[in-house]
Amino acid sequence: PRASTLVPILIPLLRTQDPNVRSEAALALGKIGPGGSPAVPALLQLMIDDLGAIQAEHAGNAILKMGPDAILSLIKALKNKDASTRS
Repeated sequence: PRASTLVPILIPLLRTQDPNVRSEAALALGKIGPGGSPAVPALLQLMIDDLGAIQAEHAGNAILKMGPDAILSLIKALKNKDASTRS
């Protein structure tokens, strides 16, 4: 099967209690690349929830592998986070 068919299975794993499962799901989505772009909102949430942890790093790296639209989503999320931090 095409790797992108795994995306709907991997997205819920980004929200599981087990940090190792979250990390592995993010890594798997990164390997899928642009086909994993439906997971970008969940990956962004993982970055926020696990800020400073390896899971957040894996989520960010996965987004970077998903192409320009995903990267723009990441940039917008970071700008919004910075704006809310400054206010």
